[in-house]
Amino acid sequence: MIWYWVNRYVFYHLPPVWHTNVVFLINCIRLRKPFYWQQIDNPRTFTEKLNWLKLYGRRPEYARLADKYEVRDFVKNRIGDTYLVPLKGVYPTAQEIPWEDLPTPVVLKATHGSGMNIFVRNRDQQDVKLVRRQFNRWFAINPYYLSREWQYRKIRPRILAEELLGDNVPDYKFFCFRGRVRYIQLDVDRFVNHKRNLYTRDWELLAGAYNYPKSSQVYTAPEQLQEMIGLAERLAEGFEFLRVDFLIAGSLIYFGELTFFPGGGAEPFDSFEFDYAFAKEWNPVIHQNTDVPVR
Repeated sequence: MIWYWVNRYVFYHLPPVWHTNVVFLINCIRLRKPFYWQQIDNPRTFTEKLNWLKLYGRRPEYARLADKYEVRDFVKNRIGDTYLVPLKGVYPTAQEIPWEDLPTPVVLKATHGSGMNIFVRNRDQQDVKLVRRQFNRWFAINPYYLSREWQYRKIRPRILAEELLGDNVPDYKFFCFRGRVRYIQLDVDRFVNHKRNLYTRDWELLAGAYNYPKSSQVYTAPEQLQEMIGLAERLAEGFEFLRVDFLIAGSLIYFGELTFFPGGGAEPFDSFEFDYAFAKEWNPVIHQNTDVPVR
């Protein structure tokens, strides 16, 4: 919460380019990654291009698609509801969760941010007061102030209860440039010793690292890879950049989320050269100017 209040009441007064660079610098120091001053108005690297798009390429539908509840209709219309994690309930506040009737195991998710999840495996063993306290804290956070991602500014916080698919379910993230998958991100051991690998669409491991260290373990391409690529490209059609996430539980594919600006544009690569090469062939353009103020 301290970091949130610093961004909300101190960093908020910084001009957008300065805010982006200050947050990026802090992440680079924290993760011991090389820092460079981002030239957002003359972008060269993936990070710079992503932040340029974040500041100037705002579209009204971003807010609806960043909402973890509203996005379900978009997914249903584009690829069908069979890929949606079964929904057990939607609640305006934590106080309105019907604990005595809540089917478990479930994941409780705040609809307006990232990482605001609580796993409930047995409702009778859950500390309800603790859950309510945590969601009340999360509801007090507007992620816009952390990353300047405009789409979060007006999302109404709610709580989703989705079926718990399992522990350490494989999570595949597809980086789509103009509707085409170019890279795939695999995150492993997220809750103990987070590692992250990057692959081409043909599942060739890239040499560089992105925010988290690479895993030394060899991972083979999932059997569902081509199907997920096809689904990701259908969801990403019409967007300059979009990261589409899928989970695999058993042999089934489930939609995870849509991300317009991974890490808020502040996750560092392990070198400037890799950051540059990652998006060397992508020169983003603004397809729709909504005249939304930058701040």
